[in-house]
This record gives sequence, structure tokens and C-alpha cells, in this order.
Amino acid sequence: MICASPLRTSHGECLAVRRWFDGHECGNSLGSALRRLLPTIPEDALDPAQWLFLDTETTGLAGGTGTYAFLVGLAWWDAGGLEVEQLFLRDYSEEHAVLEALAARMAERRVLVTFNGRSFDWPLLETRYRMTRRIHASPPAAHLDLLHPARQLWRLKLGSVRLMELEEHILIPLGAADWRREGDIPGALIPQA
Repeated sequence: MICASPLRTSHGECLAVRRWFDGHECGNSLGSALRRLLPTIPEDALDPAQWLFLDTETTGLAGGTGTYAFLVGLAWWDAGGLEVEQLFLRDYSEEHAVLEALAARMAERRVLVTFNGRSFDWPLLETRYRMTRRIHASPPAAHLDLLHPARQLWRLKLGSVRLMELEEHILIPLGAADWRREGDIPGALIPQA
């Protein structure tokens, strides 16, 4: 059973869920693959210990001042495994607590790794930080958006490079067969849920 607990910050609290998954070898393998795929990436951005994986769930896709990130999913390599943290906004008043917690994580790991985060997640969060006028997150030293290399590698083969397609046709055949999504809500229904 996974339990959420309050995460207190100087700007209030939000809900947080943390889980740790054993196995660090995947981070080193991904670093080697990225080095081959993206030869122009700065060398320090290829250190998995500096990566902060980020994804958001939002109240809409339009962006702008009326769109909130009500769930910020984070992950990072630590102590021989993957630490996963989800920051959940139960009410709009908790947004500052979520943003403060995210800023603290970003200060610890300077390379942001996303899937379409360069175009959506990070610009949305930058807007939310500006709206607070109090909380500032340092921009990442590097931003690795995995959507673009995925398009280059698999668009012709798969047609679609949506995450679900990549998981089914690329990740599971590569050895992640014991991992499958269960109980997912279609993305369009997430704000309503």
C-alpha cells in the first residue's frame, strides 16, 4: 500500500508520495545511450546523478496563467536505486508549497529530464513561479527532452511516439516485460478526475 503524507514547507503543505525502486544500472545505460544519440550534450549533463526526471499533470493543456500543475512527478537516481516522488496539490492554496518543494529538488540535481517538457511542463512551471512573485527555481543547467530523440529514432517505425506506444513497442521488448501500466486514466480525463 502506498500512502501519501503531508509535506511541510515554509509556504504551507501539500501531499507527497515517495517510493524507492532498487536498481541503478539503468541510469548508467541511459547515459551511454544519450551520449550516442545527442553528441552535442554537455558532458556534465550525462551524469545520471545530476538528473531530475519531471512530469506534470495539469488542469488543462492551454498553458498560461489559468493552468495549474496539480501533480508534479519527480524521480532521481539515489543510493543504488530510483527515488520517485509525487507532489499533489489538494487545493489551489497549496501551489506555493509544491513549487517550493520542486525548487529544492531542482537545486539538488541540475539536469532536467522530461518527455515534451521543454515545450510544455517547464514553461508552465516557469509561469507558475513568476505568478508567485516569491518563489524562484533556478533554471536547469541542461534540459534533456526525450521526445525529440524518440521522434528521430522511432517515428517512422511506430508512427506515434506517445509514451504508451514507446513503452509497449520499445521498453517492454528491451527487457521491461515485468513492468506494465495498470489502471491508467486517459490523459484527457485527468483534470476531470
